[in-house]
Amino acid sequence: MMILNFDSTEFAKIVKESLREVMKERELKGPETPTEQLLTAKDAAKLLDLTVPTIHNKASKGELPHMRRSKRIYFLRSELIEYLKVGRKKSNDEIEREAYVKGGDDD
Repeated sequence: MMILNFDSTEFAKIVKESLREVMKERELKGPETPTEQLLTAKDAAKLLDLTVPTIHNKASKGELPHMRRSKRIYFLRSELIEYLKVGRKKSNDEIEREAYVKGGDDD
């Protein structure tokens, strides 16, 4: 077992350098959450099960949230997931439960 002696200045320097390295690695890896992943049109088409021309068409019509850089188009995975959720239709069971809950609030 090896024990090292550092003065507080040396220790602080080592900790700062270690933190810089960790932060640099995180920057290279990108966002930790997969929902913040940047997607190309091809990636977005795969996620939404659409063709690439359909993705471009929907983006140009303003139907899909997107970003442009030069001639490239990009999408955030989280925004595409939200796009899908907004279009979600409720099941009959969900509609009936909501009607039952609202009907009981007439006090």
